[in-house]
Amino acid sequence: MKKLFLALFLVAGLAFSQVPTAQPQPTDPTYNTSVLTLLPEYTRASFEATFGVQPAAYDATRPPKTWFDSTKKCDNNSSTYQQLDPKQSAGGFAPFTEDNCQASTVNLKGLQHFAAYVNPVITSNVTTRCSFTGCIATPLAVGLQSSLAMAQAMLAEIGDPTLKIVNNVPAPPGSLFSYSIINPSSDVSVYYIGQMNVGIYWPARQSQGVGYPGKWVKTGAAVYAFTPAPAPVDGSLDTRPNVPVPVRLLLPNEKFVTNLVGGLGFSNLMIQRTDVAQPATAAGAPGGVSTGGGFTDADRASLQQVLQLLKTALGQ
Repeated sequence: MKKLFLALFLVAGLAFSQVPTAQPQPTDPTYNTSVLTLLPEYTRASFEATFGVQPAAYDATRPPKTWFDSTKKCDNNSSTYQQLDPKQSAGGFAPFTEDNCQASTVNLKGLQHFAAYVNPVITSNVTTRCSFTGCIATPLAVGLQSSLAMAQAMLAEIGDPTLKIVNNVPAPPGSLFSYSIINPSSDVSVYYIGQMNVGIYWPARQSQGVGYPGKWVKTGAAVYAFTPAPAPVDGSLDTRPNVPVPVRLLLPNEKFVTNLVGGLGFSNLMIQRTDVAQPATAAGAPGGVSTGGGFTDADRASLQQVLQLLKTALGQ
């Protein structure tokens, strides 16, 4: 069992492994600067699809960040990475420093989602009978009953060591109503924590979805009320740029070039291999740079890069 647990732990660790790794160098003569990135970027949807869990809620105290480096830990140190320098239109690099704790996590815009709560108690397992002559035993309202698992989860979340779970079946002697169990093999019963009926309080705590953040606040003797956290910030109004994605430096056989995208009126930063022959354009210009109306391979690469940027912006 110990070996199985260790194996599962290692698998989980590998699943979240994001180590800065250089991409293979393309064999094309000219290619996008995206090949320099050392780590993948994520949206909330792609993060959950990749790792099977939601990313943490957006933290408005931090700038948005789409990547993480699993080699970093919260150790009060910082790490220096390289980024493409946005101030150098002809291409260049600039170092930036990131706190290790923040380097190890993403900070993705958007909201967490919470599944609707489904009460596991759907049929009564308790009958009730009053103490007066002629009273007939009838099923107790399902909303007053709960499972032991519900009671245990609620007690753990409240975290008050002075409280304990009490099963009110059967009712104490002298009670106006007496309870009896219908199916002894079921743990559904009338559980109380302090003065709180679990069957009422636990579903109410999940009213905004399973696991919605908040806290239990004491409102009386052995009574707590769950207070949901304020509506979270989704980051949609945060205009700060994303933390830059770490990149590698150019290889000895690479250089930056800019090309005019045919017919679109703007230039785009690309990488050119110096050890690969550059195709001539329709106008006969070397290096895949169009001086006229020709549409080069570099133009196509540029358009692909623009398309990818648009998809990223739209969260696709």
